[in-house]
Order: sequence, then C-alpha cells, then structure tokens
Amino acid sequence: MKEIKSLKINLLLMLSIIPLLVIGYFFAVYKENLFYLFEWFFTVLMVVMLIYSIINVIKIKSNLKWIAISTLFFLMQLSVFCLFLGPFTQYEFFYLYYVVSILSFVIFIGSIRKASKYKFVPISFTILSIVLSLYMILLNSLWGKDLS
Repeated sequence: MKEIKSLKINLLLMLSIIPLLVIGYFFAVYKENLFYLFEWFFTVLMVVMLIYSIINVIKIKSNLKWIAISTLFFLMQLSVFCLFLGPFTQYEFFYLYYVVSILSFVIFIGSIRKASKYKFVPISFTILSIVLSLYMILLNSLWGKDLS
C-alpha cells in the first residue's frame, strides 16, 4: 500500500508541471522580469521529482518497481529535453537526447510487459516521449537552415 502511495505522489508531482507551465507562459508573455521565478520553481520541481523517483526505485520491491523505473527514465528524458530548450541549445544535445530517448523507450516497453498494474503510466510516457522526439527531430532537421 505504501508503494502505491509513493508512486501516486510522484505522478501527482509530475502533474503539477502543467499549472507551473501555465504560470511560466503568463510570466513570459506579461511579466518577463518574473520569468526567472518560473525557471527556478521548475528546476526545483524537476530535482525533487528525480530524487523522489530514485527513492521509489530503491524502496519498491514488487513489480511496481517497473512503473517507478519508467517514471525515472521519463523524467531523465524530460530533463535533457528541457536543458536543450533552455541553457544548452547546442547541436551535441540532439545526440544526447536521442540516446536517452532510446533508453527510455526500451524501459517503457519492458515496463509495459512486466508490470501487472498501472500499465497506463508507461503507455502514457511512451506517447509523450514520441511527441517530444518528433519535436526534436523537427528541430534537428531545421538546424542551420535559412528559413527567411
């Protein structure tokens, strides 16, 4: 029962990204001088979620461990994606993202096969991962092109 509760807390923390992104959009459009608050809150939230995911992977002993592992790998992929879009917009980060994305995809497929409950979590992560990867492929194909 504790395992399910800690997984739910981690997933609820991940859902808290959505209102934070809305606040970040508001800051970026209307109050640009406060956008640093969004960046710091988002960074702290990502670090807390990563640490909590690592704790879940260590503590959970049942086959729910695969759900915790898939959560950890999705957060790693999201972290690399956010680092690329943020301060490290360099061409080498495409390759880092692709490596992390492939590893995450393998973990998601393994989690779908091995988990008996909550299979919707790795399936959702797989769908979100595909969307993020398609966006990165688009950026990679447009990199260095003169679109004017």
